[in-house]
Amino acid sequence: MTARILVGCPTSEHKAYCLEEYVQGIKRLSYPKFDFLFVDNSKSDAYTKKIKQLGCMAVKGPYLPYAKDRIVASRNLLREKVLNERYDYFLSLEQDVIPPVDVIEQLLVHHKDVISGLVFTQYEIKGEKKIKPLLWGFSDAEDRMRFMDDAVAQPGLYRIKACGLGCILISRRVFEKISFRLYDNKSTFDDIPFCDDCHTNGITLFADTHVKCRHLISGMDWDKIDREEKDAGSRRL
Repeated sequence: MTARILVGCPTSEHKAYCLEEYVQGIKRLSYPKFDFLFVDNSKSDAYTKKIKQLGCMAVKGPYLPYAKDRIVASRNLLREKVLNERYDYFLSLEQDVIPPVDVIEQLLVHHKDVISGLVFTQYEIKGEKKIKPLLWGFSDAEDRMRFMDDAVAQPGLYRIKACGLGCILISRRVFEKISFRLYDNKSTFDDIPFCDDCHTNGITLFADTHVKCRHLISGMDWDKIDREEKDAGSRRL
């Protein structure tokens, strides 16, 4: 029996720069049957209409004052769809991530409750820009993490401490225990709290680093969005 898969992501007009390339990537996926849904948390309906014009399903998520809150609310709408409509798995595939065509088959074959593909992003480390995988392993200190550069050098199946939500397959069983959230201080996005909650609930996280995705990060400026929202928050006060 073929597993029922929902593929989806939160999105907003900020990701318009990569919409068409992303949709093309979704339409190329080779898994025989899956459903796809955008949850658009833009302020207006204009971006939702643009998505639908490309032949994709999209619904409006709540527009909240802060982007991180909007993302969490949108992702929880996807979680609810998985639970309510009895999907077996959810593939969280961020709109700026282009996966291999057989990403679903590659991740399903391991029969894991949570398994990530390989997505890279740019960090500034000691004043130098470096490309690193959004995968973290366990360090000698239990509460610390390390970038899993070794897993990139030697592709395989790895047990991990944390990962981003850019390309990650999550079983319905996980959603029966866990929803998406932020830390109280909103110091990170919802990926690290999700991973921490998995560990708390006895759910082991894995990554298959054969599954390499492209990450289209050049059109996003999260620092600018964060500054604008903080300025708006100060004005509201």
